[in-house]
Amino acid sequence: MDKKLIILLIAIILISTIGYFSFTGFFVRQDIQQDYTKETSVVARVIDGDTVELIDGERVRLIGIDTAEKGHECYKESTDRLRELVEGKDVILERDVENKDRYDRLLRFIFLGKENINVKLVREGLAKMYTIKPNVKYHEDIQQAFLAARTESGCLWSS
Repeated sequence: MDKKLIILLIAIILISTIGYFSFTGFFVRQDIQQDYTKETSVVARVIDGDTVELIDGERVRLIGIDTAEKGHECYKESTDRLRELVEGKDVILERDVENKDRYDRLLRFIFLGKENINVKLVREGLAKMYTIKPNVKYHEDIQQAFLAARTESGCLWSS
């Protein structure tokens, strides 16, 4: 075969191979996918033990937990503890399946670093488990915290 023809065939095969793998996404790094279920914000103020307001005015209802309402036992303790943990701080808000509740509040798990604050409030006996499907992402973690809190102490379980 002619030397020019061999070089041309090699070039065509090389270009075709590169084109194929580029088109199929072979060279795309799979670990650079952005997680759109998480965002960061600052908690401007705590409304109660399971609701906060962000600096942009959006209200956030913590998923998977329920705390005492105003006027009930443990209301002050759960509200004060959430305030101590997150008010004025940068937090990570993690969405589950549903974005908002019927009151137009964002439904989120709140994290300080890697610590799930929703789980922490349950573990400390300041919140009860309150699972509403389909938002069940951390249900098992919350359930374990709930069982541990019942055997230990906390405002909700003290006699």
